[in-house]
Amino acid sequence: HVPGDRVTHVADGIVGLSAKWREDDARKLVGARGALADLKAALAASGPCKMDEALEGGDEHRGSFRLACQRGARRLDVKLDAAGERAESVALEPALAPGERCLRK
Repeated sequence: HVPGDRVTHVADGIVGLSAKWREDDARKLVGARGALADLKAALAASGPCKMDEALEGGDEHRGSFRLACQRGARRLDVKLDAAGERAESVALEPALAPGERCLRK
């Protein structure tokens, strides 16, 4: 399955925040304050990113994406709230880029 349109839209917005953090935009995308703080730190550590590919989608409210970031590939996992409007959880972790056999640090 590929991620649905809503979760892809939120993921695209999160990727945009990697180039320049905008608090107001971030609050529109991420509902949980703890997730917002964690996301800000993870994006700062990854450097600017662009969407590489959609990896998988569990349903309309969940999706995983591979990002090409300045400091290596990342996997972005997004779970939307029940209304499907904002992320209730976000994880940004190192990932294998296409053709890589081990993670870069």
